[in-house]
Amino acid sequence: MKSFLQRFGSLVSGVLHGFDRLRFRGSKRLLCHPGGFFNFLWQVQVPLQDYKSYAKDTTVTLCKAIETEAKGAGLYRYLNKGWESKEEAALHQAARDNRRQGLIAVLGCVEPCQIVQVRGNKETKKLEPRIESGKCMHYYHYYLDADYGLRYTRLQSWFPFTMHVGLNGRDWLAQQMTKAGLAYHQKDNSFTWVQDWDAAQCLLDQQLRTAWTPLLDRWANGSHPVLEKLLAQPVPSYWSVQEGEYATDIAFRNPEDLQRLYPQLVHFATELLQSTDVLRFMGYRVTKSGATMLAATSGALSQGCPVEDRATQARR
Repeated sequence: MKSFLQRFGSLVSGVLHGFDRLRFRGSKRLLCHPGGFFNFLWQVQVPLQDYKSYAKDTTVTLCKAIETEAKGAGLYRYLNKGWESKEEAALHQAARDNRRQGLIAVLGCVEPCQIVQVRGNKETKKLEPRIESGKCMHYYHYYLDADYGLRYTRLQSWFPFTMHVGLNGRDWLAQQMTKAGLAYHQKDNSFTWVQDWDAAQCLLDQQLRTAWTPLLDRWANGSHPVLEKLLAQPVPSYWSVQEGEYATDIAFRNPEDLQRLYPQLVHFATELLQSTDVLRFMGYRVTKSGATMLAATSGALSQGCPVEDRATQARR
């Protein structure tokens, strides 16, 4: 970046460095490994042979609580297609209902995840908890936050109830600049003009000093207050960054300079990046075989139980 600015700095009006998209993972560590989960079941006095019915009852109660409240507020929508953009669906729903602040949509969708099951061990002849790949209902709560812009929480409805929280550093910056009285022009996920680039960078730097744990706990509990009651004892979340983007925006002084340089920049990017990176940036999904697609279908379930259990019930 320094070499780029040394070469083209005279054509640049401003530069911003800071958070772009952020995705945090909230893991209930006691529930995320077999030994800890065994201890949890012992503490809540649930025998291993009763785990399946206990887990289903917990999931059904959680799903019913979330959906009943969301439907009553006119916010709920079930997405049949797992590849459908949750963000676009939430914003479309907000525009339709003229919701401009606070909770704007609650979306349900069946998605893959790591789940807890109890299986028999052939060697020991005993039941034991296991962490397996599976699918279950997930709930997305989307908010238009006056302080942070568009953000969401995503809750897995089956043990270990993993939580994700997502937000966008550029949306966050827009809210900061609005409160600071700093004028700007925003285009999608970038800024084409800012009244004071240095002041905007200072606001972005403030994001680096965020006390994340209490903030993420507050957002998670605000979306799903019933979850902790269902677990019968407090199980705190351990937060980590699952996906983080730290981006640099460069604004040119006039369109002509950028138009002249643009072919060279595209050529450099396509040589430097792998083709899969370029295709994903353009909105394509790239399979392991190298094939590309714009969308893929996914199965739809109306309840929160793992797919494996649903298939078993269907065979019966």
